[in-house]
Amino acid sequence: MNTAGDVSLKVEVFIREVTERIGKRLEIDRQLTLMKDDMNFMGIMAIGLLLVGLFVAIASKLLGRSEKKSSRLYRLPDVLVGERLGAPNGGGKISWIIYGPTSGQ
Repeated sequence: MNTAGDVSLKVEVFIREVTERIGKRLEIDRQLTLMKDDMNFMGIMAIGLLLVGLFVAIASKLLGRSEKKSSRLYRLPDVLVGERLGAPNGGGKISWIIYGPTSGQ
């Protein structure tokens, strides 16, 4: 009978060892799965940051061009013109209007 008790003890120890190993293996798998999810999230965030940076760079470049266009200064030579296209006083129109006295209203 002693051998039957030893066998049942060995089976009990074997079952306990197997369940502990399976538990450890499942815990390791669960941790790896969490790490994979974290890695996927980090990859998505990195791609998002790169796209935002690219967008900002393009917008900055376009806005810089428009600023350069608006800040251009055209320097025309100073020319004194007595007549322009045959018109007196440099081509401008001078008119004098005399208004009557204001009404007392």
